[in-house]
Amino acid sequence: MKNASQKLLEIAPSAPDRQVAMMLADKCIELTDAPFRFAINHDIRPPKNLACPLHFDWSRKDRVGIETTVKAVMRAWLTKAFFRGYTVYQTNTARGSIGFPHSVVIARRRAALHQMPKPGQPGYEDGDIPF
Repeated sequence: MKNASQKLLEIAPSAPDRQVAMMLADKCIELTDAPFRFAINHDIRPPKNLACPLHFDWSRKDRVGIETTVKAVMRAWLTKAFFRGYTVYQTNTARGSIGFPHSVVIARRRAALHQMPKPGQPGYEDGDIPF
């Protein structure tokens, strides 16, 4: 059976953003055990004072995050964040980023690169100009 990371590499370009967001949420939850700690870049400080559309437990400079032991709460928060176009970061207890960032755009780009024909496969073009 394929894990969430492998399934993400197989998404079709026509896959809806909501589906990709849910798949990314599953992948992020697979990365760690409870308590789950994730953050997004969103500056709520003056002078911008931009209200964050997501619930958050903490804020630090231009980042807000959530920490929970409830998998369903984390999955819902992650899905909303991805669907709204945010890049999500896994954080540690000191609220620093660990690992690689995740987003719908990044997932689509990785899937497209993974699905490109490889040397020796039908459809592969090496870029040479025939003369």
